[in-house]
Amino acid sequence: MRTYALRFPRDLWRIWQNRESPPGRLALLRCWSALRLARADSAPAVRLGPWRMFAGSHNDLAFGFMEMFVKEEYGVALPTATPSIIDCGANIGLAMLYFKARYPGAKVLCFEPNPAGADLVERHIRENNLRDVAVQRAACGAAPGEASFFVNATDSILSSFDRERAKADAEIKVPVVRLSEFIQAPVDLLKIDVEGAEWAIFEDLIAAGKMPLIRALIVEYHHQIGGRPAELGRFLAFIEAAGFRYEITAEVAKRQRFKGAFQDVMIYASRK
Repeated sequence: MRTYALRFPRDLWRIWQNRESPPGRLALLRCWSALRLARADSAPAVRLGPWRMFAGSHNDLAFGFMEMFVKEEYGVALPTATPSIIDCGANIGLAMLYFKARYPGAKVLCFEPNPAGADLVERHIRENNLRDVAVQRAACGAAPGEASFFVNATDSILSSFDRERAKADAEIKVPVVRLSEFIQAPVDLLKIDVEGAEWAIFEDLIAAGKMPLIRALIVEYHHQIGGRPAELGRFLAFIEAAGFRYEITAEVAKRQRFKGAFQDVMIYASRK
């Protein structure tokens, strides 16, 4: 199990520099302090300003809080106060909560195949009185059906169709749907973080002719996941062919260079 460490003063410097993330620096600091003081084996729940956040483990909650609200991994400016957002790979719902905090008028459609994760997405909706959020308890793929899904109970973000990536505690069967069938009107933002299944989603959207309806994309691309061949260039070519411009970010430790290491590559794509 990975252990996510909350660190002083690194995290406080990040919070101080953060002028945009809702609900503001003071609420971020109080939430960070509560998480740092909590026992690692405690029942994970914490308040962030007017909202409450929940997780299946302290590790999930600390990691999600830092990624979503402090680092603002999904912090992008959208051209409307009432965007249509699709969250593919909603995990436990913290990205959805971030989107609703930043855009209270947003309509968000979440897809999450892990039943425990989907339960937490729905709990975040219910206990924070969020409106215009729907949850599909399914994975997105190239064809409808059922598939094996590998669950990591203490590090839920690793749960995946890839057994090695998940470092799985359990294997379950989950429904698979085609995302294209849920897109009938323009989508202001499509967020995809599906631990290696992003190829299947793109194949479906391209085959169904739905890419022109997507106005912006945030994709966490899993480069060389599970030792797969490098295909990032081909994936970016799909995005270019669909008429997007994009920025990418990625990090690799010095000791991993020239070793074909796995990388999370963030792709931020928008229409010209």
